[in-house]
Amino acid sequence: MTETDSPEGGTADHAHAAAQAPDVTIAGLTDLLVKAVRALGAAGEPDQASRVAAKAWWVLKDWPRQAERINGTMHYLAKLPQGRESATGD
Repeated sequence: MTETDSPEGGTADHAHAAAQAPDVTIAGLTDLLVKAVRALGAAGEPDQASRVAAKAWWVLKDWPRQAERINGTMHYLAKLPQGRESATGD
């Protein structure tokens, strides 16, 4: 391994670029989280999805754009039928 190689197989330049772009990383992870939380809600677990989204909002409160995306997701989840009983009609 050369001094510019990282243990993950990339170069030190790649690692440096990633360190210089935390907002891009946070935005990408927020995109994935929003999709996962929405899928959890649509699968009949909106309460659990809402709890995860609320924790994510707390973590992202210092990144207003991303926190606002999570807030919008929580509003989406609030409109879903709550609990498995509501989703199945029991």
